[in-house]
Amino acid sequence: MSVQPHECSPLAASRPGSILWSESWSVFLEGVGSRFPLVAVEFPAGEMQKGMWEFTASTTDLEASALGSFNLRVNSAHPSIRKLLDVPNAPESQVLLATMKADLHRQLVTWALREGMSISSYEADTVGGVLWSTYSRYFPETDFEEMSHSMDSSPWRVEARIQAVTSEALK
Repeated sequence: MSVQPHECSPLAASRPGSILWSESWSVFLEGVGSRFPLVAVEFPAGEMQKGMWEFTASTTDLEASALGSFNLRVNSAHPSIRKLLDVPNAPESQVLLATMKADLHRQLVTWALREGMSISSYEADTVGGVLWSTYSRYFPETDFEEMSHSMDSSPWRVEARIQAVTSEALK
């Protein structure tokens, strides 16, 4: 504050409070991606009433935003789901959560295989990008084309492989 303007470099700040350098950082406190859309609702009477969760996609457009296209509904009237919502750290809740994640990932990998190799070219936050990243997470060394073709000839074998890999956390 006591330095005179003629004593400083021409590039130096000449007024008090001048911004000399600016740098921004993004800090993700709960992971690097968006949370998966989850809605707790009471399932209507009938066939779905006893179900615990349902995964739906509002579009099959692979370029659509994944966050706006996916929906995981949990049945808040089911006692196990109610416990998961009320006491998420309980051991039973943790097992249920792991089972739900395994089922969700199984469905995403199966969908990816049915779509074909084109999903590898989509942006990460799109439906196609989420399908590709989910497949790649569980099958990084597996030939996608071969596994996709096996889905047509022997889907039960592919489903068994997917279940084995996605349910690892349940062991």
